[in-house]
Amino acid sequence: MIKKKIIVSGIVQGVTFRKHLFVMANSLSVNGYAKNLPDGKLKAVFIGKKENVNKMLDFCKKGPLFANVRKYEISDFNSKQEIKGFKMQ
Repeated sequence: MIKKKIIVSGIVQGVTFRKHLFVMANSLSVNGYAKNLPDGKLKAVFIGKKENVNKMLDFCKKGPLFANVRKYEISDFNSKQEIKGFKMQ
């Protein structure tokens, strides 16, 4: 089980990014959340099996059809906070 956080910038809000992550996370049994940030970026946290979390991260590097991902930053998510399920915030 691994925990990762990604911050994605570019055209990432208003393009169903969080919805795609929600559907994908539920199909892969990945816990966490996706949240639009006030500065136009998207933040997501993924907790699950390494291969499934990596699939989520790979999707974030491209995004859904109408997204234009210009930059992303991946880091370990070190919070002790327990997250069950996947939430869109």
